[in-house]
Amino acid sequence: MNIPINASTRSASLLSARVKHPTSESSQLATATPPPIANKLMQVFTATPIYPVISHEFCLGRTEETVIAAALAAGAKVIQLRDKTHSTSTSASFTTKVRSIKKLTEQYKALLIINDNIDIALAEANGVHLGQNDLPLHLAFAKRHQAKRDHDFIIGLSTHNAAEIKVASTFARSELLFYMNIGPIYPTQTKAHPTTPALGIANFKNLNRLFKQLLNDASHSNCRETGYYKTAMLSAVEENRIPAERVNVRLSKSLVPVTVMGGIKERHLKELVLAGAKHFAMVTEITTAPNVEQKVRALITAVNTIKQSHDIL
Repeated sequence: MNIPINASTRSASLLSARVKHPTSESSQLATATPPPIANKLMQVFTATPIYPVISHEFCLGRTEETVIAAALAAGAKVIQLRDKTHSTSTSASFTTKVRSIKKLTEQYKALLIINDNIDIALAEANGVHLGQNDLPLHLAFAKRHQAKRDHDFIIGLSTHNAAEIKVASTFARSELLFYMNIGPIYPTQTKAHPTTPALGIANFKNLNRLFKQLLNDASHSNCRETGYYKTAMLSAVEENRIPAERVNVRLSKSLVPVTVMGGIKERHLKELVLAGAKHFAMVTEITTAPNVEQKVRALITAVNTIKQSHDIL
């Protein structure tokens, strides 16, 4: 079912008045210690470094289901379905497609994120990814709250500059925003009319550093010590994926997942990993591969190999 909302509702009013500086009133949409399902979402989201973004126009005539099934078989744990022709559609055909893909992600215990279309996402998926020109964040948070999905629904956001990152950080500190994307890193052809120039490695490093600095502000220390980010790190220790003596380092530097996107190819992975990138949202490098499963497997292996050879967690 779709979740209608009126922008004049109390939740939306509280948030819209403070979209750049949410106060304790808007923070009431989140709790200090989310329930276990939110912890599980974080564990799954951070399980593998490759984040396939699937758009039918780049699948070389194959269905999205075919490409997604191959990516999941290779080990991908988060899939984003990007269909700009249905960014606000609630048509039966699009709903049927999303449900079909959700069955695939459930089979592999993976997450399905829908690009832009929050109504379909709330009804059928694990989350939504929003651009700067999509539904405003305060309305997205209000819709999620009204749907009673505060702790089992991911909201991710694209950012391109310092001003956007500063706004995103205010919501991330309150655990309203689940993850943030920085991009485009390289020139990209996946958008019909790209309006943002490629950032490059140096700008990415500066923006990534800024985001971490904002999250590590001493006035928000309670957010660093509670919630699903800490739980995910402690679970990693229990599974021997992170040495116990280094968990505090991870907690202080990796509070909210940051993904990178935009023209990323396998050949770019080393410089991105060395620049601090951990999660790689990729479109055509995956969707145009002759063998999608083989490609995704190779990408995951490449990132892990680079990290191991340079002692990067």
